[in-house]
Amino acid sequence: MTRLLRSAAAVALSAIFALATSPGPALATDPPPTAQPTTRSTEPTSTEPTSTEPTTAEPTAAPTTTATPPEDPAAAQGTPDLKLAVSFDKPAYLGHETITVTARVTNAGTAAVARAMVSSTGNVSPHFWTPLYNGVEPGHSVNFTARVKVNPHENLRMTVTVAASGGEGEANPDDNTVTATVPVTFVRGTYRGTVHGDRDNDGTADPGEALPGVEISTSGGIPFGDHKTVTDADGRFLFTDLPGGTYSTWVNAGEWYVPGPQVEVDGTDDPDVALLGIPKIKSEELTATAAFTAPAYRVDDLARLDVTLTNEGSTTLVGVKAECWSTGGGLIDPGELGTGVALAPGTVKTISLSHRISALAHAEGHSRLTCYLGAPPRANGDVPLAAVARVTGGLAPKVVGYLGRATPRPQAQGGPPVNEPLPDVKVYLRDQVTGAVVTRAVTDANGVFTFLDVPAGLYDFGVVGPWKVVWTPYPAPPGQFIVRDGENGPTGHTYVVMPGPDQPDPDPTGQPTPTPPTDGNPAPPHGQPELADTGVAITWLATGGLLVLAAGGTLLHLARRRARH
Repeated sequence: MTRLLRSAAAVALSAIFALATSPGPALATDPPPTAQPTTRSTEPTSTEPTSTEPTTAEPTAAPTTTATPPEDPAAAQGTPDLKLAVSFDKPAYLGHETITVTARVTNAGTAAVARAMVSSTGNVSPHFWTPLYNGVEPGHSVNFTARVKVNPHENLRMTVTVAASGGEGEANPDDNTVTATVPVTFVRGTYRGTVHGDRDNDGTADPGEALPGVEISTSGGIPFGDHKTVTDADGRFLFTDLPGGTYSTWVNAGEWYVPGPQVEVDGTDDPDVALLGIPKIKSEELTATAAFTAPAYRVDDLARLDVTLTNEGSTTLVGVKAECWSTGGGLIDPGELGTGVALAPGTVKTISLSHRISALAHAEGHSRLTCYLGAPPRANGDVPLAAVARVTGGLAPKVVGYLGRATPRPQAQGGPPVNEPLPDVKVYLRDQVTGAVVTRAVTDANGVFTFLDVPAGLYDFGVVGPWKVVWTPYPAPPGQFIVRDGENGPTGHTYVVMPGPDQPDPDPTGQPTPTPPTDGNPAPPHGQPELADTGVAITWLATGGLLVLAAGGTLLHLARRRARH
């Protein structure tokens, strides 16, 4: 009896162990169980070929009715018929005038044209017709226009054609082309004027202010030509026998800036101009600085700044103006610098400007004001001016960038120089206001670096070692780094360097910012198989083991009691 109980206990223990362990999770390296396909054996059936006796159809009598042919869809829908008429806005022209040609397209057919287009050839300047195409309903007309100029010494002659570009058939395509002519007269005339320098800054040409020996250049007319002359002792100049047309003018007056006009020569009311020059502005004579009145702003704040101008030259500067714009705000009101100011030698003048902080400035963590000064800007003087203020509130949790080393291969058009990844190099960002290093990192094997939790703003980008930055992504100024609100991807932070003077580590004791772990669950250690997703929780494995131990202990206890009895 004791042996029987012990045997039963062993059998039960084995059964419970199998029950506890069989539903557990399988290793990912083990193939999942698959259902065996059910196959059916089908006996091939042999089919004896059957012979078919040919049958001969009895002839039938032809039908006595005639079938009506299908109706032609084009005939049912109608056919378009475009007609063309060409006219000019004047009965005759001067050779330098622009000629307006009108092509009137009429649909005399019974179907619409979806896309009618007009084209033309002739002894005229390159041109195009507007609109490019247009639909024309039956019984309606549409006008197309072109503006042309004729070749020199010829009357205008044009061959104009209209066509349906949608492939519609035409009832009468022979009237789709018209040849039109109009007489053109070519004239010649004169262009004269005087040149003065405004020595007393009163805005008028006074006796004694004439500028002799000044070179005047003009270009234009039909046929086109370049012409030059020099002013006489009274500052007068004269061009004679000029072909009619529009002329542009340039004045080379030494220390004077004289804007050249654009004039029209027509042989009847020929131009006679009075040109007044002002002193040229030199960048070494006019200096400008700007500073915001507060170190930081928030979005929608009205930022104010002071612009200080200094005339370090020996002549009075008149009509000094500024063109200014800000980050995300476009052109801003330059205030007094919009109408023009005068600066006597040695004068220092401060002018206040203001602009609203834009959403883009908040996203980029800074507002940059950029101006060009001159009289006018970019023409007489090209003095740059810039100021930067911090815009608080933005944060970049992660800033990913790339550092590459330029190679001698040709540069890719429109992108950074051809480069290769530069690994194991320390990079950092320095605050432009405080000068402190706010974050640092080391490039990986692919030249990628990552900064964490960086306030949005404008920083100086530093590279430790014998390197110099040769390419910076637009719109960051050279060697600078724009951190934007939110996560920053590597596309906007590609920097290319070349060997250069050694750049010391500004923070040799600082630890580089660690690269964040990859998103998602960490991978298992190398060589350890993953657990496959079987739909059974792993806790079942532990529960089954506990059941096995409990059941085994109970059976052994019962067997011992019976053995004692």
